[in-house]
Amino acid sequence: MICHETVCSFWKRKWKYMGKLVNRKSLKWKMVRMLLFGWLLPLLILTLGMIYFVSSMIKNQIEKTIVVSADKAVEICDMQFREMVVASKNAAVISSIRSRVMMYVIRRQSIIFWHSSINMMHAFCIQCCSF
Repeated sequence: MICHETVCSFWKRKWKYMGKLVNRKSLKWKMVRMLLFGWLLPLLILTLGMIYFVSSMIKNQIEKTIVVSADKAVEICDMQFREMVVASKNAAVISSIRSRVMMYVIRRQSIIFWHSSINMMHAFCIQCCSF
């Protein structure tokens, strides 16, 4: 024989699942949960992953740009330093060369004058001696 309480509890459970909202979650909240965990959460994870990937790529590109800019700045400074050294040497050498050239020109003019005066004296002597 079946106990009356057992039959009643069976029918209570059966009645509970046949459409009555007794301790049962509504369809609306099930849909909300399905949307959250089925669509929004995966989209959020995908979006965050893409943002992280893009930001890391931008960070790497910025680092490369900074390194290349620094290398170019070092090359330009090195080139300007070499040009400065060459200009300094040229300034010292050019003044030294200028003074030597001036001395040479002055000596040459004096030598030319001396040779021309000797030639003139020689010519004068030849003219004087020929009479």
